[in-house]
Amino acid sequence: MRGKTPVPNQSTFREADQLLRNPESNSRRGGAILPGAGWPDGAESLIFTSKRALEIVHSTDPIASDPTFRLTPRLVGALQVMLVAIFAFGSTFPIAVAIMRSKTTQAYEAVFKKLKELGLKPKQVVTDWEVAEREGWRRAFHKADY
Repeated sequence: MRGKTPVPNQSTFREADQLLRNPESNSRRGGAILPGAGWPDGAESLIFTSKRALEIVHSTDPIASDPTFRLTPRLVGALQVMLVAIFAFGSTFPIAVAIMRSKTTQAYEAVFKKLKELGLKPKQVVTDWEVAEREGWRRAFHKADY
């Protein structure tokens, strides 16, 4: 990072979202990280993905999501991190990470709809037991198999 000003630490979702939407900050990342924010009923989410990651997903690749609390950053109000990955070539590849403030169906749906806007088109989705997560997928991608 020689010669580059470090990105300041953010403590809230709004601060982090504003920083990620700032063209100067985002250019440091080569434009590869696409911030996305869903704000239904106060259920903010920050989504990190890249166009290239979503482009490599074939419609035949099963997609999985797995929310976890272990990776949650120290942002005020951050509840969990959700990893979205594909199964391809006998391996698992992460394609998106969402820092979420809520575990409601609306919060999951907002994340999945943002990924849909960016080009994700899953045919098959694998989730764990969480009902709100599965329902969020169903609302965003009606035709996928679950």
